[in-house]
Amino acid sequence: MKGFLNALFSSKNINLVIEDLDYIDKDELGTDKKNRGVIYDLRCMTTTGEEIIVEMQNESQDLFENRIIYYLARAVSNQGFKKGHDGKSEEKEDWDFAIHRVIGVFIMNSGASN
Repeated sequence: MKGFLNALFSSKNINLVIEDLDYIDKDELGTDKKNRGVIYDLRCMTTTGEEIIVEMQNESQDLFENRIIYYLARAVSNQGFKKGHDGKSEEKEDWDFAIHRVIGVFIMNSGASN
């Protein structure tokens, strides 16, 4: 995955060279029952704190673009809360706006047939 992402970023002039990746939890629950959760195909973090979301679809899906925006927005907004020693978010008043870049790689085979 590192080689694929580095080649992709290099070809698109994205100033990021991945030296190491940590694969992080693909499931992210909603903040309460009314908020939708997310299951990513692949989610990883660089050593510099940037999050990379990779989503692959083998066929066209309605509202795929909206889902992309939602995934990226969730990844960015989740960075705003400070984390306690147990990994859980502290009170909402405790904000940390040192937000790292979130990069989405979304691949769709729109010409796929069954």
